[in-house]
Amino acid sequence: MGYEQLVLNLNYNQVISPKLSFQYNLSKDLTSYERLDFDSSVQDIPISHLEEKLMLKGLGRWSPSKAHTLAFGLEWEKDSYGKKSPGWPNLKPTIFSYKENNLPTPSWKTKQQALLIEYQWQILENLNWFTGLRLYEHDYTKLQNSARTAFV
Repeated sequence: MGYEQLVLNLNYNQVISPKLSFQYNLSKDLTSYERLDFDSSVQDIPISHLEEKLMLKGLGRWSPSKAHTLAFGLEWEKDSYGKKSPGWPNLKPTIFSYKENNLPTPSWKTKQQALLIEYQWQILENLNWFTGLRLYEHDYTKLQNSARTAFV
């Protein structure tokens, strides 16, 4: 019982000037799950599946002064679920809710993209204010937003 995970990550940092920089990221994440569910009607039947994620991210930072920083960026992600796990038990992919109802586990894919902006103000040496906005869209949702603010 357990899981295995493989993450490949490529980063590139581009410094345009002391006040402006960009960071680019490409990441591939594979997570394989294998387990037995002892609390269900399908006891002793291995449950296994593979999840894959491909992520692209670009983030810019502009610091016009020591006390102020503006970050802005784009993210894109493609996820695949319900795929066959490469190791034990070497069976068709199974997810508990489907197995319990005697249904085959489907495979499916989703995509999401996001636009983000964040402002940081160093008010005092030990006091920072962060505020930001994230706009994102997913295959299963309409355009949404998430506004955040915090004093740290």
